[in-house]
Amino acid sequence: MLRKNSNYLPLIIALALALRLVGITHGFPFIFHPDEPTIVRSALAIRFNLNPGHFDWPHLYIYLNYLLYMLFDNLRKLVTFAGYKEYTYFSLPLFWDDELVFYFITRSFSAILGALTVVPVYLTAKKIFGRRAGWLSALAWAVIPFHVWHSHYSLPDVPMTFFLSWALYFISGLIFRKKMSDYLWAGFFIGLAASTKYNGALMIGGLLLAHFIRVLSERNEKLLDFDSWKCLFLSGFMSIVGFILGTPYAVLDHNTFIRADNASGALWQFTNVGKVSLLEHLKQFFTVMAVDLPENMGYTFVIIFIAAFLYVIFRAVKHKKFFQDKDLLFFTLLGLGLIFYVAGSEKTRAHYFFVAYPAVILGGVGFLAQRLENIKSRVKNIIWIIVFSFPLYFSILSAYSFYQTDTRVIFYRWMLDNKRAINKVYVLDNDLAPIFEKLNMKVQYEDASFRNFEPGAYVVDTGNENKVDIKEILQIKGPLNRGPEIDIYAP
Repeated sequence: MLRKNSNYLPLIIALALALRLVGITHGFPFIFHPDEPTIVRSALAIRFNLNPGHFDWPHLYIYLNYLLYMLFDNLRKLVTFAGYKEYTYFSLPLFWDDELVFYFITRSFSAILGALTVVPVYLTAKKIFGRRAGWLSALAWAVIPFHVWHSHYSLPDVPMTFFLSWALYFISGLIFRKKMSDYLWAGFFIGLAASTKYNGALMIGGLLLAHFIRVLSERNEKLLDFDSWKCLFLSGFMSIVGFILGTPYAVLDHNTFIRADNASGALWQFTNVGKVSLLEHLKQFFTVMAVDLPENMGYTFVIIFIAAFLYVIFRAVKHKKFFQDKDLLFFTLLGLGLIFYVAGSEKTRAHYFFVAYPAVILGGVGFLAQRLENIKSRVKNIIWIIVFSFPLYFSILSAYSFYQTDTRVIFYRWMLDNKRAINKVYVLDNDLAPIFEKLNMKVQYEDASFRNFEPGAYVVDTGNENKVDIKEILQIKGPLNRGPEIDIYAP
């Protein structure tokens, strides 16, 4: 399906960009995700104070966006100086909309970093499994449904995974050889990943795993070798350098950084996620592996990843050689270990598992590429088409849902058209509060069924959970529209 000497990487990057940039202005003129303003507002505030003043998220991505905002501000000054402000004001209104344009910039930046993650994934797979596996792993990353979905937001998880994947590229080389530069670069990118979002530091486990797999499997290395431990120490030092480079006020404002009593401190994040009992931990792990992760990754990638792990175990038991498949052993143990660790948290939100995504893709796709190496081309192509068809299908649906108008925006436009005819609005929940706030409308929240109310009043319900005994005049929903189903009632 993929020719050895062809360069498919630009096409794969283009596909990844298209899936992540389509619908990047979703929800405008509203920002419905509650966490999106954190990065944007913090980056805008850097011009007044270099210290964001809170460590609920580390600061690298905030600073990177601040630099982008400054470049954009200078571009607008240049456009004004050149005399094109009036033209662009009408032809590109978003360019001058300070309420939305910075969200557009940060969302686009996240999407671009998400798409460019195919590069370290490709390089890692190519180095470990060969060029063909490199293209296939890059293509797999491009079409992961949940990664496509999350790349549409101004959040740090996708950028963190970008740096994490570069760390994994250098770590993977340590499975087979002891090279100081790999230790140093791996540590540095782990630091950058952790400085984007704290859970990026979990890749330290990957570094240790690769180190000990090599040391225990190579006859010429010893577990207590001073030179090897020096490599680990220097790698750890570089991770601290990378972290402080992105979040310098972790040192300069360490009193706030180490606070655990509120969201301004970094330690609050670790206590906030919570821990569960061992029994609940195991239950959540198997639920994630059997349901959540397959749904988010498009099913087939997780299936072949699990198959890779079972293959490694079977081969180790059969031949009584634990390290004969060091590459697959590393990626499968790393992926399962990270998933198991995150599943032990009280809060197991889907994006927390991004730390395991590169290992899942590399382990699964690398394994299947190896197994299909000597299979006939026609059969091989059919298998790969099946593997990619499900994730690609769900990724296209996800991207298209962002392209579709959000139901809440449709409702907002309807309210603008009918505002003069509406005397009073009764609302059964607060899901539409941002719309009424922007419309500067006072609404009355009610839980009861509406039997008698004044003429000209409207009742608005989201979720279709509360039926009222009056005529429904409009239902706003769609199979792929984001936002809740909205029901509007009137006499």
